[in-house]
Amino acid sequence: MDEIFPAAFAAKAQQCPLRTQWICFRLVDEFGDGQPYAGLSYEVTDNQGEKFLGKLDSDGYARIVSTHCGPAILSFSEFYTGNDDWYLALQTRQHYALPITTLQVAAEHTRRRPSGEPSASLARAVKEKAEFYRVEVGDLVEVTSHLPPASTLLAPRPSKELTANARQNGITFGVALEPNKHHVLEVRALRAWRPLLSLTSTFSALDAYQLSLFTNLAYAGFGQKYDESEKQSPTYPVPGTIGHVLNARLGHIQTGALIEEPGQFHRAQGFYPILEEVPYSKRLEVVPYDPQRYTKHKEQLPWNLHTLDHAESNTQAYVTHDDRMILIGVRGTQENPDDLILDLAAAQVSYEEGIGQAHQGLYPAFTAVKAFVEPYLLNFYTDQ
Repeated sequence: MDEIFPAAFAAKAQQCPLRTQWICFRLVDEFGDGQPYAGLSYEVTDNQGEKFLGKLDSDGYARIVSTHCGPAILSFSEFYTGNDDWYLALQTRQHYALPITTLQVAAEHTRRRPSGEPSASLARAVKEKAEFYRVEVGDLVEVTSHLPPASTLLAPRPSKELTANARQNGITFGVALEPNKHHVLEVRALRAWRPLLSLTSTFSALDAYQLSLFTNLAYAGFGQKYDESEKQSPTYPVPGTIGHVLNARLGHIQTGALIEEPGQFHRAQGFYPILEEVPYSKRLEVVPYDPQRYTKHKEQLPWNLHTLDHAESNTQAYVTHDDRMILIGVRGTQENPDDLILDLAAAQVSYEEGIGQAHQGLYPAFTAVKAFVEPYLLNFYTDQ
């Protein structure tokens, strides 16, 4: 009898039927390669709230066994702790510290698949007899305010209904994976455009052309669409404005056939900047709108930080930055009497900040821009 009971309880028929499920998945880049995601820490939460932690293998693959019945939620929460000083600085800066995850950094160092090129990811999914989905980094991490909006062109996407039903036990992010199935998840590359510059101390025709286009943005305003009563994130829909060019054009690259590059810079329509593709975090930054993380009132509204509209001196300017430079654009003379009068007021007045004299008409504009730029430099200057 002592041998019968252990054998009976160990029999397969006596095992709990709710723990006989399995799930496996592979993360790949837009070329079907899983190596960029090797070693990433993942978290899978099954239908009963049990968590399974692990690391992807050398080809971005993981398999979880003995899960409860029903779909499970896959997420990536590990923050970046590598040796890239730029990402570490973004996480620890005093203002607008960004929650950079290891998944985000991995996606930023992958490439975009050219439109029209056959999908190696889909071919791999077919070969592995897997469910195939295209996902965003923002689908898999908790904080998304610093990431680009989800592409409207990605397909096929994970089921919204299945994900909503699987998000239980306080889970608010991640994508749903079906039980007893293998999944291939292609992660959209996190890339952006920025102007190509020589950054030399001598005159450069390239820099002169590029900066003349970006100076034109100072005439256009930020172009935000925002209603505080709706408690929604702002958008920047007006072509040629600062927010539209920096956020929607340079920072938000759609995959597929509809990739839009900046081509309208207020009064410089028809002129195109020369761009280079870079990791998303090294673009010209527009700080995120996230009042829960950034609680100061001015920090809730990006245009308050990036743009100046000083009525008393009739001065408009904007400022942004990347890992190479602080870019300051100041509006020049417009064709109106007020600007003409300011230009002609050329009498010299004392320069209060130091030795010398200044142009009487433009000195108030200078002091307004100085007061606007100095706090930005204190927040974001990192030896650019």
